[in-house]
Amino acid sequence: MATEFKQSLQTQFLDQQAVTPGQRLVLAGEIGLERATQGMNSVGALRQVDGCVVPTSGSAANSYYAMARVPTNAVMKSVEWMYAQLTAVALTTFTADITIAHSDCGANPTYGAAGSQFNTDATPAQLQVVPSGLTGAPANAFIANPFNTSTGLSGTAAIFAKAATPTTSWTDITFNNVAVVGGATVQSLGMSIFSTMPLWQVAGFTADPGGFFDIVLLTTAPSSFTGIMQLQLRARYCIPAG
Repeated sequence: MATEFKQSLQTQFLDQQAVTPGQRLVLAGEIGLERATQGMNSVGALRQVDGCVVPTSGSAANSYYAMARVPTNAVMKSVEWMYAQLTAVALTTFTADITIAHSDCGANPTYGAAGSQFNTDATPAQLQVVPSGLTGAPANAFIANPFNTSTGLSGTAAIFAKAATPTTSWTDITFNNVAVVGGATVQSLGMSIFSTMPLWQVAGFTADPGGFFDIVLLTTAPSSFTGIMQLQLRARYCIPAG
């Protein structure tokens, strides 16, 4: 039994597009002059990204699915996931942490050796590191790790959900884990607090690292199901201007 790595078609597309410095907002579809605090207790335009992946039954724990990509300064308003049955599915086990990782753009082994790829999305190369405790995880499982721990923002520190199982209808997982932001809980701070903060700040970084975060699934147990299951995720966010 081995882990697997799969990307949504949407993140595959982004990994193969050339981006020049200063184009981060253009890549994400954010164009125009807007309020610097939009989405942070002031009105702001809402963006949506979607992604879907077909996982393989029998894949080992720490399989890694990159679902959607958002700028590090995105102010997250909702994250939802589900699975669709492309053929009839009997789901026995599929559990995953839903969290964030640094974009693998420029360091994705699918598109050649790290450093040999032509494109970059301003994600710092020094942050494209797999936390040491994620044994067997794919080579580009760059789980965000602001506190420099062995497992980064996975497990109890997963940003959106811990060891969650999808259903056949949309489930909201927006900051649903109870141990985010250095141990402060959603219950004590209120989810609305996180939904007015840039994602890098929610994650615990002291400054915006730049580039993009991928919203990812990191499985916590071997998967087991029959049929063809398509994992789906959609995220809505605002972007502060400037």
